[in-house]
Amino acid sequence: MNLRIAKLSPRDLSPGASAGVAVTPGKAFWGMFQEFGTAHHGKQPFLRPAFDQMRAQALRVLALALRKGISRELKKLVKPRNLPRRGRR
Repeated sequence: MNLRIAKLSPRDLSPGASAGVAVTPGKAFWGMFQEFGTAHHGKQPFLRPAFDQMRAQALRVLALALRKGISRELKKLVKPRNLPRRGRR
């Protein structure tokens, strides 16, 4: 995957936000010039039209990844307690 997802530092967050992520081009640096154009080359969008066409699927994948990540982090925070089972003594 050529896209890189990074956690934002508190100084980079929007006012009122408690968390955030950034998607950067990573190794796909040159695609940015294709998508948005340059002073010498007109724009030829390919990422935005592809995302718009697959928006629902992309949002489902993102939601699933977020759920898994949140669950994983919660498991690190909440340790199971050894409670006695009811009915047994």
